[in-house]
Amino acid sequence: MITRLKHVSSMVVGIAVTTAVLLGGAGIVGASTESLTPLEKLADFEYLYSVVSENYPFLWVNERINGIDWLGEKDEFRKLVEAAETDEEFARAIAYILSRLNNDHTHILSSSSAGTVTDDNNVTTSVIDEGRIAYIKIRSFSSRYVEQDRQQVLEFLASVRDYPNLLIDIRGNGGGSEQYWRQLLVAPLISDPVAWRWYVVVRSGAAVQEYMKNRLGPGYYFLQVGRGNLPRLQNVPREVFTEEYIEPIQLPDVIMPKNPVGFTGRIFLLVDERVYSSTETFAAFAKTTGWATLVGTVTGGDGIGFDPMVFTLPNSKLNIRMAESMGLNPDGTANEETKTVPDVLVDTGLDAADRDVVLETAVALCAEEGDRSGGLRGGGSLLSKLDWMWVIASGFGGLDVGLGELAESADFSAYEGMEVESVEVYGAFKTSKSLIKQIVGIKPGDRFSTEAMGLASRRLRLTSAFRSSGLLARPAGEHKVKVVIYVQEGWSLYLGPRDLGRRVVQDILSRQISVSLYNVAGRMLNIRAVYGLEGRSRWSLRVDLPVLAGALPLELSAAVGSQPVAVTLAAGTHLGSSYELNRSIVSLGVRTAMSKSSSLAAQLSHTTGSVTRLRSTTGLSIQSGQYMSLALTFDGQVRRTVPSSYEVTVGMMTDPVSGSAVTHGFATARAVATVRLSDKNALVISGSMGTIDSLAPASQWFLLGGGDAFPEYSRSLLGHSYFSANAELRHSLRGDLSVGVVAGLGKVWDVPGSFGLQGAMTRVGVVARYTTPISLEIEARYTKGIGSDAERFYIGLNEQF
Repeated sequence: MITRLKHVSSMVVGIAVTTAVLLGGAGIVGASTESLTPLEKLADFEYLYSVVSENYPFLWVNERINGIDWLGEKDEFRKLVEAAETDEEFARAIAYILSRLNNDHTHILSSSSAGTVTDDNNVTTSVIDEGRIAYIKIRSFSSRYVEQDRQQVLEFLASVRDYPNLLIDIRGNGGGSEQYWRQLLVAPLISDPVAWRWYVVVRSGAAVQEYMKNRLGPGYYFLQVGRGNLPRLQNVPREVFTEEYIEPIQLPDVIMPKNPVGFTGRIFLLVDERVYSSTETFAAFAKTTGWATLVGTVTGGDGIGFDPMVFTLPNSKLNIRMAESMGLNPDGTANEETKTVPDVLVDTGLDAADRDVVLETAVALCAEEGDRSGGLRGGGSLLSKLDWMWVIASGFGGLDVGLGELAESADFSAYEGMEVESVEVYGAFKTSKSLIKQIVGIKPGDRFSTEAMGLASRRLRLTSAFRSSGLLARPAGEHKVKVVIYVQEGWSLYLGPRDLGRRVVQDILSRQISVSLYNVAGRMLNIRAVYGLEGRSRWSLRVDLPVLAGALPLELSAAVGSQPVAVTLAAGTHLGSSYELNRSIVSLGVRTAMSKSSSLAAQLSHTTGSVTRLRSTTGLSIQSGQYMSLALTFDGQVRRTVPSSYEVTVGMMTDPVSGSAVTHGFATARAVATVRLSDKNALVISGSMGTIDSLAPASQWFLLGGGDAFPEYSRSLLGHSYFSANAELRHSLRGDLSVGVVAGLGKVWDVPGSFGLQGAMTRVGVVARYTTPISLEIEARYTKGIGSDAERFYIGLNEQF
């Protein structure tokens, strides 16, 4: 039980003990040589309090573990500073104030911290059982030992490379440099790269933000990911989801083998509560990746993240070292709070005082059968020599999956039917929180519903105004629940790294310039403009804005643009004819979420087609005309396991003939459905069709890209009716790479009134798809016509409906 010190007189008693360790006669780095005035001391204290309160990551961890409300002790700290009559007493007061944070990385820098004394016995090696069990103990990972110990460590590892068991004892090792264990232990003991990812979170204070920008450079922006990507969200400290913290930073890492000794046995890592800092990182790495089996007691923590930041008090010139980042364990917990729990937890109670039970346990484990590969865990992996490059690339892409998928698939059954006590919005720094709550539609007093959470999440994501978004539920007392709405705002011109990379690639391949503005004025208003660079006038402007129709949120869109098309007909009665068609389009659209897994959209469009440079030897007459159309699109799941998309368009075409307008009706439909056959296999079925009334002239017919469906035709087809049906059996090799076999059947009719299937075109082929870290899908496809010599190979971006 920890008792808070509530009065200055009682605090002074603790100072003598605390500062004897922290200062203990050592020189204080940066201390002023002139005596401080009382006002200068108070100013330094206020500066210290401000920096810590806005930038220190473990304030709430300290409160949970130690029962210390550091922020609430400000008045007591201030009285302590006021009572300091000398500069030495002031320094001791500051040291005590920092000690209340209970973090060994946070203290006044003293000259003793820069000592150069070395221990010639930093490494101890031995053989416990000849030919079976080798043992190495390392007391410190200090950078000054890296070169001193290199030869001894590497020679020992080489000498025991054929042993089936290696014990690495890092008990009592309080840290130092990561390069020690990376270079001297991991690199020589692996034959393939080992890759993994860390997640760290930092406060939103200006000082730590400046530190991180200087530390990471451009990576400060590209490494941030949505909170929804954090592992085991239910375990992540609740303060991380508040505006006190910025978006988490994902740190992909890989260790390459260097001068491998050829060791293939099992590794046991012996740990205890004194394992801290960079040694803690080593323990977390070993457990996360399965590189070693941890044996011992719970470690000391605070090992995942960056080196502490240093700042200087303006008057006393005291240099303060402070932890600046909160590293997260693979289970989502804060490493400083829960530390690293060994795979084999050993009881080192009083009855074992005269025995090394941790070492005994590790030796006993060596007698059990097993292999090293059995320890691999989800947080990391042993990689092939090629895959490590992919891991780093995908890590820097910045995953933007977001909490949306979580809210739409999470199990909130424990809260079902409870009263919603409050609804809070996190991450909305410039966005209207009231508008977000209106779109979500969940209010205090409502009965909690998993279906409502999923629907609200989909509504929020339909705005396309955020890098990621979603909802979480937290208990709020007996039979009550708090709903947390989380949004990750973008960068105005881009939503995030993925959006930036995707847009750049698309603009280059499409030979265009595009500009987007997201979440204008914090109202989730999005504007996008595109201008083509290929020599013909191609441009578009689109605006999207959420509105409320009573309690129903709708996403409205308006667009204008011009799309030139160069046409050469490849088949039919007008084979060889060519012309240019310029389409001017004005459209209005509306979308709304129907459930947590489906949405419905409607779009009304008016298109004017202007024909230029017609060349025909077959009597083809293409004239300017216009048409109105209404398209209805459904996206979602017809059944729980069948993601689908369906679109139906109906409209009227007008064509000026002899000074009067003749109107013809038309309709089109298309659909895509994915049937999950197993975790890695799926059947994708797609189809499309369209028809116009039989009296419509060729100028009103459908213009179809023959190469999209049929290898026989590389150019366009013109027909009054068409259909196409396709199937693909798809197999996922891994999350971003799939292969498949395809088959298709289709027909285009260019003789009015004729709907026979004679001469229908068929095809078969193979396809491979790779989804890049920026979510662009690259497709390589080979198809061949059945009964013909026509074949086609395509590689490029997949933008299939």
